[in-house]
Amino acid sequence: MRFLAAPLAVLIPEEAYYWKYSKHPAWGYLDHPPMVGWVVAGGTYLFGDSELGVRFGTLLLSIGSVWLLYRLTADWCGRRAGRVAALLYSIAPLFFAAGFLAMPDAPLIFFWLLALLAVTRAYSRDSVGWWLLAGLATGLGFMAKYPAAFIGLGALLFLLSDARGRRMLRQPGVWLALAVALLAASPVIAWNAQHDWASFRFQFLRRAAEAHGFAPLKSLASLGMQFLVLSPLVFALLAAVACTALRRFRRDEVGRWRFAVCFSLPWLAVCIIHGLTSEIHMNWPIPAYLSLIPPATVLLRRGARPLMRGLPAVKLGSVLPRYADVMVAANAIVVLVILHVVAALPVPSAFARWDRLGVAAETAEESFATARGADPFIIADGRYNLASELAFYMRDGRDDDWNETVPLTAAAGGGLNYVNWHEAREFRDRDAIFVSSDPSPRKLAALRGAFDEVGTPEKLIAIPRGGSRLTQYWVVRCVRFLGVASPAQATANMRSNEFRLVRR
Repeated sequence: MRFLAAPLAVLIPEEAYYWKYSKHPAWGYLDHPPMVGWVVAGGTYLFGDSELGVRFGTLLLSIGSVWLLYRLTADWCGRRAGRVAALLYSIAPLFFAAGFLAMPDAPLIFFWLLALLAVTRAYSRDSVGWWLLAGLATGLGFMAKYPAAFIGLGALLFLLSDARGRRMLRQPGVWLALAVALLAASPVIAWNAQHDWASFRFQFLRRAAEAHGFAPLKSLASLGMQFLVLSPLVFALLAAVACTALRRFRRDEVGRWRFAVCFSLPWLAVCIIHGLTSEIHMNWPIPAYLSLIPPATVLLRRGARPLMRGLPAVKLGSVLPRYADVMVAANAIVVLVILHVVAALPVPSAFARWDRLGVAAETAEESFATARGADPFIIADGRYNLASELAFYMRDGRDDDWNETVPLTAAAGGGLNYVNWHEAREFRDRDAIFVSSDPSPRKLAALRGAFDEVGTPEKLIAIPRGGSRLTQYWVVRCVRFLGVASPAQATANMRSNEFRLVRR
């Protein structure tokens, strides 16, 4: 289903944004490490700048992740359990989406599972080679997403949890693994050091600043979202595994329950604590679930006892085949919704018909270019979403067309990585079109301060977003970009939430 849908579903804004990563190769970016850009670049090298090209690397990584989870579970619980674990992973909508969308989660999951498998075999076989692979996988996981640092913490906790592991801490294998991990992660660490630790500050300090006191409604909403995106059975099963693993931690001779706790609960605790004070994204807890899936197969086989003692065990193993059929059908319906096969289906707003908007905006651009005798650049409303979609879908065959689109906030000192990819002076004295679903007087005033002439908003196209609701987009023609304010003023503009284009 992923491979069938990949070339047909429009890119969501985040995917288009990471496609822009691939067009600006670097060892690091403001909001993420570079791995997702490399994965996208590999796919587009094979299949061009298409939806399949953007997602192809993710599709391959998802296949590898299922195989790694099978091997990991087989090592701890047997091959039959490994097949069940692969099934559980495949039917959960959250994991299905993570293996379909071109996001940083796909490489993070792959390298996280590779590290878990390598640690498992290094522990069971006392092998330096497997320790080196564990270090490499951890470092590459960090190059995908920063939570991979918790792999190292999980390995340390697991080794401290029994005498065999503590003996290994006195051997060179573990410390060689740490050295390899640091070496593999060194490019993004060096990039941060050269850029005033911008990405680390963005991800850690900014997230900490989002905490504004206990928010019970947001916490309940986040928990409810996990219940839905994991599916009720998988959610209940993983919750039961976490409770069972904690209860059996001290008397676990085999080690699978301790393994599950050490590699899941630290990151899960971070997500829960953050969720008590602010919103968490639905994909953040994914790494914490991975080590819980292998022992989940044990509960399926033996019967999962509810959280309240005294109640009879729930025999879930017999329910799984039928439940899997239901979840496969549910995922198929989700794919149909995303593809918008039936016009009446409610489509998530992220999967709006950005391709139609791109064609309409390109037509408006060509009309303005004909009238003025020169190609305009494009200013898109918002931080990065609309600009990234237009950059992908407005390409008319020119190699540099994707580089002609900037978000309005980038010129005011924001726009995430756009502010580093473009400087206002490169567009000086050029015309532009402004594309927006809300050409408010404040935004038009900002444009009038930056151009010789600014036209009135004209209707561009109405596209469905979030079901049958139509969102009207507008285009504003702007003549001769001048630029106003200064870089210092740009920072003040962003803090005061004003939009003034910047001359740099």
